[in-house]
Amino acid sequence: MNKKGLSRLCSCFCLFAHKGICYGIACGGVLFLAIFVAVFGFPVWVSELFEKRMEARRKMSSERRQMNDNRQMNIE
Repeated sequence: MNKKGLSRLCSCFCLFAHKGICYGIACGGVLFLAIFVAVFGFPVWVSELFEKRMEARRKMSSERRQMNDNRQMNIE
């Protein structure tokens, strides 16, 4: 193989290697981000969801308790 063919082959190989590395880094970054969100973000989101539900239940419970207290006062 002559120098021109070897240099063209090397150039082609380097281009594909660089492309593969860049795509690998990009896909790896996306995969890392997805895993990070799944591991840390999802439990936080679920806990906030349950916290809001429990807060609504507590509010309803306190309103019921207040209504019952008012009824008791009206009866007496």
